[in-house]
Amino acid sequence: MNLLTSLLALFNIGFFGNLVARLTGANVSILLFCGLLFMGATPVQVAGIMVTYLVFIKLVVFTQGNRLSFKNFQIFRGWILWAAIAVSVAALFVYPFGALTLFLMIFLLELTVRLGARVPEPLRIPMKTRIIYILIGSALMTGGIALTTVIPPVAYMYAGTAVALLMCLFFWWIGNDRTRLNGAWDSIILSMFLLTGLFGFDFSEWLMDMHREETTRSHLTENLPLVVIPSFFIAMLVSNLLFNIFPISGIVMVIFGALCIRLFGFYVGSGRGRMSLVALGFTVLAVICVLLVNPPLTGFNNYFDNMASSTASFSWSSISALFH
Repeated sequence: MNLLTSLLALFNIGFFGNLVARLTGANVSILLFCGLLFMGATPVQVAGIMVTYLVFIKLVVFTQGNRLSFKNFQIFRGWILWAAIAVSVAALFVYPFGALTLFLMIFLLELTVRLGARVPEPLRIPMKTRIIYILIGSALMTGGIALTTVIPPVAYMYAGTAVALLMCLFFWWIGNDRTRLNGAWDSIILSMFLLTGLFGFDFSEWLMDMHREETTRSHLTENLPLVVIPSFFIAMLVSNLLFNIFPISGIVMVIFGALCIRLFGFYVGSGRGRMSLVALGFTVLAVICVLLVNPPLTGFNNYFDNMASSTASFSWSSISALFH
């Protein structure tokens, strides 16, 4: 693909995927997953694009209506902020991905602190428990990404579409009774990080809407953004270290998704703990369209990932190349 056709493809996936999700409440990650399959993306490409997309888009979603500003940073203040920016700028000329990662980390840490302050004191989980959840979530997510390197494309497509349909059925079932699976709710939430790594499925918005009748002991649902954001970030770093994955197309898709969110906002659940049949219906419809088309997963040959050099990746090989 040349520049224009690649931009058009990523615009269709990123912008219109978020627009449909905004209007219907459909799961945007499943819509994007289906869009990437339509473009013929391989399992590794889907996982890489989605993990990059999810990390950056969370920054957009959680700052909607409350944007971060250097003036009100709490961790990176004064000389600490300027030192971090100086290191990021210097790294651009030596190690581009490292510069991007450090700059992103500044905003994500500030965002996490701000989101943590919004959680009422009785519902906050201890820092030790949060760290354990983050380690489990990032490990499961990385494991899912690792599986994409060995699973055959055809099996991946059918497995992903089957899981998407089953998850829609699960959320419909769990939404019909707010007492279901109360005791196992935290474990269920953590297990979904494996699906995030494997297929790029992010159910955090749906999960935060599925409040149980009796909140679980650790209140993971109320603190979910504090676990999701660092888990996604760590998984992105590890996937680059281990598998040399950092698709530029994922960032381009974020730009179009962010444009849609800034223009039209994002869907907010009812808070009643019940799933919208419209949201489920449009999510299922996207999956059915993929099954009907049955696209060959021969690779998403886009302009942006083709132009990326090995030095833009955060891998052991690219790090060692700096010292030779």
